[in-house]
Amino acid sequence: MIKLKPCPLGYDPFDGDFGDPDDKILSDKMVSARKEHRCFWCGEIIKLKELHRYRVDKIDGEICTYRWCADCCLAMIADIKSGTCDATEKRINLNRRAESKEVTDD
Repeated sequence: MIKLKPCPLGYDPFDGDFGDPDDKILSDKMVSARKEHRCFWCGEIIKLKELHRYRVDKIDGEICTYRWCADCCLAMIADIKSGTCDATEKRINLNRRAESKEVTDD
């Protein structure tokens, strides 16, 4: 299991997004997967027992959940240290490339 130090919870994955004043973060924590999930950014599978970030928000009156795999959490930590968004943008682009490939594979 990957040890995540420092913790990626100091990174705001939605920094710069404008929301409603009533939007709230209900939960934001590191958890161990009890089943497989898909990473919100890169689209990779979060495997059973993998440490990952789990966040629950209330947005526009609806409950939204997000999960980020350990590699995306490491990218968050790298960006906290560097003060950039370079590492996280690379992780997000992995999913964009995969989605683009699926569309063009018809």
